[in-house]
Amino acid sequence: MNNIHQDLSTIIDSLRVDALDVAKKAGELLLKEQKHVAIQTRKDVRDFSTNADMQAEELIISTIEQKYPNHSILSEERGLIDKQGDFKWIIDPLDGTQNYYSGSADFSTLIAVEHQHELVLGVSYFPRLNEYAVGVRNGPSLINDTVVNVSNNLKLEDSKILIHIPRKDDKIHSTEKALKLVEKIGKKSYQVFVHDFDVAHMNELACGLLDGYMRLSSSGGWWDVAASIPVIEGARGKVSTLKGSSLQSEGLPYGFVASNSYLHDDLLDLLRQVYL
Repeated sequence: MNNIHQDLSTIIDSLRVDALDVAKKAGELLLKEQKHVAIQTRKDVRDFSTNADMQAEELIISTIEQKYPNHSILSEERGLIDKQGDFKWIIDPLDGTQNYYSGSADFSTLIAVEHQHELVLGVSYFPRLNEYAVGVRNGPSLINDTVVNVSNNLKLEDSKILIHIPRKDDKIHSTEKALKLVEKIGKKSYQVFVHDFDVAHMNELACGLLDGYMRLSSSGGWWDVAASIPVIEGARGKVSTLKGSSLQSEGLPYGFVASNSYLHDDLLDLLRQVYL
């Protein structure tokens, strides 16, 4: 059994190096193409893909397939490339497409790896900032070359909590209940923020600048959040469904909670009182 764990640990070490390397290469491509970006496909007024998304995705997928031909890949643009193996890469070549298209620096490349349906590795890379986060489920997590850990805050009254509330047309989540939860947590915490999902905020949770995060929205895909989960868990944080169970891809539309671990039960209790 120890040999199996050692072998998996060695594989994950190699995956970590390769995932960060290809994320940086995709980031270089995105920087080069930002001045020439054009919308290629549009789902609605706020949801579209650009020529740069497609190019970065192709670079990442071709690199993975060349070095790991038996690994499956789930990508935002291409969907699932199923190789029926133990490993699956989850990639978002350009997270923050609207920001990228508008010329902002707030965009990133996200890569995660699952082993037998469990997330074991997450990487996010912000090209314009030249900043990356890398996390392995059992640790460590790093932002650039610095090992990070979640806060050791034990009291909800001293906490900073970020909440992602649903859009008014969300078919699963109630905006009214979410706003009631914001009000309740606002009265019990030091500070509450309302914002949509942002990988940078999850990195802030991993390094102790935030104490908790609640996603009460069915928007987005597994590729949007998968890379952040090992970073938080590797920094000694905790991620779960709204009911406290392990978060899997199929449960994402129902929301999740991430925290510094110490406040997790308190946040779940407040959810039960108001939201569930």
